[in-house]
Parts: sequence; structure tokens; C-alpha cells
Amino acid sequence: QASLLELRVSSVYSLSFMPTLPSRAPRLALLRLGRPLCSRVALAVASGVFVLRTWCAGVCFLEALGAALTHRSPWTRPAARSRQHVLRGRLPACVRAGAIRASSTLRSCASVGPVGGQANSLQLLETYVSPGNDGNFGLYFSAESTFARSAAAETPGLASWRSWYRAPWWLEQADMMTLFSAFGRTPTPVDYDRRLVETLDGGVVALDVVRSSVHGAAKALDGSAAIVLLVSGLGGGSQGAYVQNMATTLSEQGFAVAVLNMRACAGTVLKTPRLFSAYRGSTDDVRVAVKYVRSVLVGGGSAGADAQVFVLGWSNGGTIVVNTLAEQATREGKGHHDTLTSITAAVALATPHDMVKSTAICEERFLSRWVYNRHVARNIVKQIGPYVGLYRRGPIARWSDDEPSVDVDVDLLLGATRIREIDEAITRRVFGYDSVDDYYRNSSSFRRLEHVAAPLLLVTAADDPVSSRWAPFEEVRQNRQVLLAYTEHGGHLGWQDDVDVQRSRWVEEVVAAFFGSVSRHLPEID
Repeated sequence: QASLLELRVSSVYSLSFMPTLPSRAPRLALLRLGRPLCSRVALAVASGVFVLRTWCAGVCFLEALGAALTHRSPWTRPAARSRQHVLRGRLPACVRAGAIRASSTLRSCASVGPVGGQANSLQLLETYVSPGNDGNFGLYFSAESTFARSAAAETPGLASWRSWYRAPWWLEQADMMTLFSAFGRTPTPVDYDRRLVETLDGGVVALDVVRSSVHGAAKALDGSAAIVLLVSGLGGGSQGAYVQNMATTLSEQGFAVAVLNMRACAGTVLKTPRLFSAYRGSTDDVRVAVKYVRSVLVGGGSAGADAQVFVLGWSNGGTIVVNTLAEQATREGKGHHDTLTSITAAVALATPHDMVKSTAICEERFLSRWVYNRHVARNIVKQIGPYVGLYRRGPIARWSDDEPSVDVDVDLLLGATRIREIDEAITRRVFGYDSVDDYYRNSSSFRRLEHVAAPLLLVTAADDPVSSRWAPFEEVRQNRQVLLAYTEHGGHLGWQDDVDVQRSRWVEEVVAAFFGSVSRHLPEID
């Protein structure tokens, strides 16, 4: 290291000063004087780096030992967060691995846990965040849930700190991560077969079935393999890079995959004035798509009823998925069927759990308001533009059958630069809300987590600049079917890898492993 630094310093020194010297002799004389100085500087810097790494290693082991003795996850206590970026990623892999092994060993020995006989197996899961430490990065679930412990242990990206998500150092800032993932992510080409599915009110949603990817032909949606439906973020669809990459990874893992494009999204024709929301209407459309898969693509009958149908949603799509899963138990909404509309399990990524808080953030932060909010709003307006005639014909029917028709504010809709303006112009009116805030409050998915009765994994980044930077920790612990992975970094729809920065393989592999675990243990799920 000293030699390398000497070479770098001397090179910079030479390039900076030599061009100004008039002859060769003075240059040689200056080099003879400068090189010893460069050597001393390089040695001092190398010594400082050695001392710093030794200090970090000591702190790393001390925190791991302290965490083990207090039954806490290492490097996730609030006091340690300021040093978290030093302890993770900056230390040699052997040091991190040694600390983790020491922590796990001590936890196994100190086996006095909160759940009696289950303490040993629980303590071995080092990413688990125990009650009283809400807000720490790690994995949240009910300690009494056999399913949650098994699913977490069988999902490598969630079970240990070594495989936990680690962001590239230059994308640890949330906005950098979000913008890079939006414009720098490399999509994997996917070949789709589009199916138009009629909705309950005469509209249509588009189901893009994956036929092939770079890995070859994909599994058919005939029930021979577990099926995954993907629901993109607000205004997105099957053309999104993160959607295509997830579809490719799931296909490679042996799943049959299709993308559900909501009304007017990804080139879907808007046949009725009703658009989509985060709750009412959209949950009906998801059930219609699931029923179409089970009854038409799989073939109906016992094959359709027995098929495993998983659903994955991002951002607003995640809110729709969680709300749909809750309605599966409460039977609220429209279009229910005992078996044909049933969802086996679900994953929600980057979900704005509390839409009131997340909207406030999107409207208060400069970048969120003038970049994220404006971009999504203008994209939705662009998708609605060709169908604006549907709203100029007069009052349109509301979602609720017993409510009178309502007028849409077309001028506000076409000139909208914020999502709130679109929701005021059409969403809250069509779906029967007194105000936009009432719509956000009622559609927030965390309010229905207690009703979820099927396996559900939530993945949330603590630094998400679009979400509320809050997660429903207590609500997750109260439901034996729900797990929450709370990462330090990830931005919004990001989680770019530190090895292959143009992909998000960590979150893709976590989703595939979770669905695989549910598929294997479905009869045993409590």
C-alpha cells in the first residue's frame, strides 16, 4: 500500500509541477527531493489506514458481543447507526464473518429467550429484531409463528447479515439510489403474450404472460408450475425495467409469470371512465385477473382451484396487493369467489404503508415534489389523454352501485402536475370519498394488515424518499402470516446491487426464495 500510494503521489506531483520546469536537470533534482517526502507521506497514510481498520475490527467484535449478550441484532441499535456504514462493507469480509459467527455462537449459548422452547431457533436468526427495538434495520415477524421463522430461515437474503442487502457506497443517498434505479437500471428483454381481461364494469385490464426471456422459454400458465402475477407501481406496467428483471428472475427459478397492467397503463385501452385507485375498484380488478388465470389459463375445475397463484406488487401496486389480500379474508369489495379468486401468498415492495404520511413527504421535499411527484402525475395524464372524451360526456357512474353519478373535473385532470390533483379531479369522486385526504386515509394498507390471512412479505427501505420512511412494525408482529424486511438503504424501487449496480438481484432472489418456501410448506402454514 505504501508503494502504491508513493507511486500515486509522485505521479500527481510530477504531473502538477514538472511542465513548469525549464530543463531536465532541475526536474531530476526536484524528484530526488520529492520522492523521500512522498515515501514518508505514503507510509503515514498507510499506517493511518491500518490503525483505522484495526479500530473498526475491534468495534465490530465488541458490538457483536454486546448484541449477543443483550439479544439484539448486531449493528442495528440506534447508537450504532452512525457507524453502520463503517462496520458494513468497509471491513474485510473475514472480519465481518468472524463477528457474525461470534454473535451467533454466543446467542445460541445464552438461550434464555422470550418464547421458551422456541428461543434457540429464534436466536439463531441473527437479523430478527426483537420487540422494543422498533426502527432498527432487520427482519420483523411474530416470534410465535412457525411459518414466519421457517420462511425467513429458508430465504437466504433475509436470514443473515452476510447476505442482507448492502448498497453501493455511492448510492447510499436515497435520492441517488432512486434516480439511478429509474434511469440506470438495465432491463432484461422479455417476450409477452397479451391477454385482455374484461372487468366487472365492462372495462379491461391487460395480462401480459411471459413467453420467453434471455434464459429461454418460460413456464406456461397451465398449473404445472406456481404462478406469479406482477403489479407495477403507479402508472407503470410490463415495460418497466424492474418488472422485466423480476419476471426474468422468477422465470429462471421455475415460476410461470404474468404482468397485470391496470387500466390505461402500458397501452391498455380505457373502455370506461373508471380509472384505478390504491384500493376500491383496483382490488376488484386483481380478483378478476386471478380468476381469469385460474379458470381460463389453468383450465378451471380442480386444477384451477389447486393452482398456486402468488402476487407481487411495487409501490402503489403493493398497496393494492395488501388491500386485496385483506379483503380476501373480510370479503369486502366485489367479485369474490371461494377458490377462483384466492391468492396463495403475496409480496409488497416499497409500499407507502401510510398514504397520508407518504403524500405529505412527496409534497414537502423539493425533489419529491418537483421530480418524482410531477413525473408520475404527467405520465398518468399522458396515458389518460387519448380517452378524455369519456369524461366530457357528462356524469359518470361511481364505484358504489347505490351512489349517484358524478362529474369529473376535466380541466384540473389535464393540467395536473401533482398526484393529489389527479386524485381530486377523478379518483376520490369516482370511488366515493369526501376528500383526497379521506381517500388516502382509507386506502392506507397498514390499516388492514390485521385482516391478512395468507403469507405476506413486506420489503421496505428506511430511506425511501417517496414513502413515509415509516413501517408498521407492531402491526406486523401482531399477525402470524406477515414478515417485514426493513433495510437501511434502497431508495424507492431501488435496492441496486453493490456488485452488479445495474440490477437488483438481492430483492429479486428474496422474492423467489420466499415464494419457493411458501410453495413447499403450504399445507403446514399456521
